[in-house]
Amino acid sequence: MAMDNLGTRAISDQLEWTRPSASGSDSTTQRLDENAIRLLLIAFRVSERYLLDRTAQHGHADIRMTHFPIMRSMSRGAERMTDIADMASVTKQTAGVLAAELEVMGYVGRRPDPQDGRAKIVQFTRRGRSLMKTLPHILDETENQIVGAIGADDLEQLMRILMKLVSNSGDVPGAIAP
Repeated sequence: MAMDNLGTRAISDQLEWTRPSASGSDSTTQRLDENAIRLLLIAFRVSERYLLDRTAQHGHADIRMTHFPIMRSMSRGAERMTDIADMASVTKQTAGVLAAELEVMGYVGRRPDPQDGRAKIVQFTRRGRSLMKTLPHILDETENQIVGAIGADDLEQLMRILMKLVSNSGDVPGAIAP
Protein backbone atom coordinates (compact mmCIF):
# COMPACT_ATOMS: atom_id res chain seq x y z
CA MET A 1 0.00 0.00 0.00
CA ALA A 2 1.32 3.46 -0.89
CA MET A 3 2.53 5.82 1.83
CA ASP A 4 1.94 9.56 1.78
CA ASN A 5 4.46 12.21 2.84
CA LEU A 6 3.32 11.94 6.46
CA GLY A 7 4.22 8.26 6.62
CA THR A 8 0.61 7.12 6.73
CA ARG A 9 -1.00 4.60 4.48
CA ALA A 10 -2.74 6.11 1.50
CA ILE A 11 -6.39 5.34 2.04
CA SER A 12 -7.90 6.68 -1.17
CA ASP A 13 -8.54 3.12 -2.38
CA GLN A 14 -10.29 2.26 0.89
CA LEU A 15 -12.68 5.19 1.05
CA GLU A 16 -15.77 3.34 -0.08
CA TRP A 17 -18.49 2.08 2.21
CA THR A 18 -21.87 0.56 1.61
CA ARG A 19 -24.94 2.29 2.94
CA PRO A 20 -28.16 0.26 3.16
CA SER A 21 -31.23 1.92 1.74
CA ALA A 22 -34.08 3.02 4.00
CA SER A 23 -36.12 0.01 2.90
CA GLY A 24 -33.23 -2.34 3.59
CA SER A 25 -33.51 -4.02 0.20
CA ASP A 26 -31.01 -1.99 -1.77
CA SER A 27 -27.71 -0.50 -0.87
CA THR A 28 -25.61 2.27 -2.33
CA THR A 29 -21.89 2.68 -2.34
CA GLN A 30 -20.61 6.00 -1.14
CA ARG A 31 -17.09 7.25 -0.80
CA LEU A 32 -16.04 8.21 2.73
CA ASP A 33 -14.64 11.45 1.36
CA GLU A 34 -18.20 12.41 0.41
CA ASN A 35 -19.17 12.47 4.08
CA ALA A 36 -17.86 15.34 6.22
CA ILE A 37 -18.44 13.59 9.54
CA ARG A 38 -16.45 10.53 8.53
CA LEU A 39 -13.62 12.71 7.22
CA LEU A 40 -13.55 14.69 10.46
CA LEU A 41 -13.34 11.45 12.42
CA ILE A 42 -10.57 10.09 10.20
CA ALA A 43 -8.69 13.41 10.42
CA PHE A 44 -9.03 13.34 14.21
CA ARG A 45 -7.54 9.84 14.37
CA VAL A 46 -4.69 10.86 12.06
CA SER A 47 -3.89 13.96 14.13
CA GLU A 48 -4.19 11.93 17.33
CA ARG A 49 -1.68 9.42 16.00
CA TYR A 50 0.74 12.18 14.99
CA LEU A 51 0.49 13.77 18.44
CA LEU A 52 1.00 10.51 20.30
CA ASP A 53 3.91 9.56 18.03
CA ARG A 54 5.58 12.91 18.75
CA THR A 55 4.87 12.54 22.46
CA ALA A 56 6.51 9.09 22.39
CA GLN A 57 9.54 10.52 20.57
CA HIS A 58 9.98 12.84 23.54
CA GLY A 59 10.06 9.95 26.00
CA HIS A 60 6.38 9.69 26.92
CA ALA A 61 5.20 6.63 24.98
CA ASP A 62 2.82 5.63 27.77
CA ILE A 63 0.59 8.71 27.47
CA ARG A 64 -2.84 8.28 25.86
CA MET A 65 -5.18 10.94 24.57
CA THR A 66 -7.49 10.35 27.55
CA HIS A 67 -4.75 11.56 29.89
CA PHE A 68 -4.42 15.00 28.31
CA PRO A 69 -7.68 16.52 29.66
CA ILE A 70 -6.67 15.53 33.20
CA MET A 71 -3.21 17.01 32.81
CA ARG A 72 -4.55 20.15 31.16
CA SER A 73 -7.01 20.68 34.02
CA MET A 74 -4.16 20.33 36.47
CA SER A 75 -2.01 22.77 34.48
CA ARG A 76 -4.84 25.28 34.83
CA GLY A 77 -4.79 25.01 38.61
CA ALA A 78 -7.18 22.18 39.43
CA GLU A 79 -5.87 20.01 42.28
CA ARG A 80 -8.92 18.28 43.73
CA MET A 81 -10.46 15.39 41.82
CA THR A 82 -13.87 17.10 41.62
CA ASP A 83 -12.33 20.22 40.07
CA ILE A 84 -10.18 18.17 37.70
CA ALA A 85 -13.22 16.17 36.59
CA ASP A 86 -15.31 19.31 36.06
CA MET A 87 -12.60 21.05 34.02
CA ALA A 88 -11.93 17.91 31.97
CA SER A 89 -15.66 17.32 31.39
CA VAL A 90 -15.50 13.77 32.71
CA THR A 91 -17.06 12.05 35.70
CA LYS A 92 -15.22 12.07 39.01
CA GLN A 93 -14.82 8.30 38.70
CA THR A 94 -13.23 8.61 35.24
CA ALA A 95 -10.92 11.36 36.46
CA GLY A 96 -9.95 9.16 39.40
CA VAL A 97 -9.11 6.20 37.17
CA LEU A 98 -7.06 8.39 34.82
CA ALA A 99 -5.27 10.09 37.72
CA ALA A 100 -4.45 6.66 39.16
CA GLU A 101 -2.99 5.62 35.79
CA LEU A 102 -0.95 8.83 35.64
CA GLU A 103 0.25 8.18 39.19
CA VAL A 104 1.40 4.64 38.35
CA MET A 105 3.18 6.03 35.26
CA GLY A 106 4.92 8.64 37.39
CA TYR A 107 3.29 11.81 36.01
CA VAL A 108 1.32 12.79 39.11
CA GLY A 109 1.31 12.18 42.82
CA ARG A 110 -1.62 12.27 45.22
CA ARG A 111 -1.62 13.36 48.84
CA PRO A 112 -4.35 13.97 51.41
CA ASP A 113 -6.07 17.34 51.24
CA PRO A 114 -5.20 19.13 54.52
CA GLN A 115 -8.60 20.88 54.47
CA ASP A 116 -10.67 17.78 53.75
CA GLY A 117 -9.43 14.42 54.98
CA ARG A 118 -11.60 12.55 52.48
CA ALA A 119 -10.22 14.37 49.45
CA LYS A 120 -6.89 14.04 47.68
CA ILE A 121 -4.73 16.72 46.12
CA VAL A 122 -3.26 15.71 42.75
CA GLN A 123 -0.01 17.35 41.70
CA PHE A 124 2.50 16.90 38.91
CA THR A 125 5.68 15.00 39.63
CA ARG A 126 8.96 15.95 37.99
CA ARG A 127 8.07 13.70 35.06
CA GLY A 128 4.65 15.31 34.70
CA ARG A 129 6.11 18.81 34.80
CA SER A 130 8.64 17.75 32.16
CA LEU A 131 5.88 16.59 29.82
CA MET A 132 3.84 19.73 30.36
CA LYS A 133 6.90 21.88 29.67
CA THR A 134 7.61 19.92 26.45
CA LEU A 135 3.98 19.75 25.28
CA PRO A 136 3.90 23.13 23.47
CA HIS A 137 6.95 22.03 21.46
CA ILE A 138 5.30 18.67 20.72
CA LEU A 139 2.15 20.46 19.52
CA ASP A 140 4.25 22.74 17.29
CA GLU A 141 6.07 19.74 15.81
CA THR A 142 2.76 18.00 15.16
CA GLU A 143 1.30 21.08 13.52
CA ASN A 144 4.42 21.44 11.36
CA GLN A 145 3.96 17.84 10.27
CA ILE A 146 0.44 18.69 9.14
CA VAL A 147 1.70 21.85 7.37
CA GLY A 148 4.13 19.63 5.51
CA ALA A 149 1.23 17.57 4.24
CA ILE A 150 -1.33 20.23 3.35
CA GLY A 151 0.52 23.54 3.36
CA ALA A 152 0.31 26.53 5.67
CA ASP A 153 -2.52 28.24 3.78
CA ASP A 154 -4.73 25.15 3.87
CA LEU A 155 -4.00 24.63 7.57
CA GLU A 156 -4.94 28.24 8.29
CA GLN A 157 -8.19 27.80 6.36
CA LEU A 158 -8.87 24.50 8.14
CA MET A 159 -8.32 26.16 11.52
CA ARG A 160 -10.76 28.98 10.65
CA ILE A 161 -13.39 26.44 9.61
CA LEU A 162 -12.87 24.29 12.72
CA MET A 163 -13.01 27.34 15.03
CA LYS A 164 -16.27 28.37 13.38
CA LEU A 165 -17.68 24.87 13.88
CA VAL A 166 -16.56 24.76 17.52
CA SER A 167 -17.77 28.31 18.22
CA ASN A 168 -21.21 27.55 16.81
CA SER A 169 -21.42 24.37 18.90
CA GLY A 170 -21.25 26.20 22.21
CA ASP A 171 -18.06 24.38 23.25
CA VAL A 172 -15.28 26.59 24.48
CA PRO A 173 -12.08 26.31 22.42
CA GLY A 174 -9.21 25.55 24.76
CA ALA A 175 -11.36 23.83 27.38
CA ILE A 176 -10.47 20.44 26.00
CA ALA A 177 -6.94 19.08 26.00
CA PRO A 178 -4.20 18.91 25.03
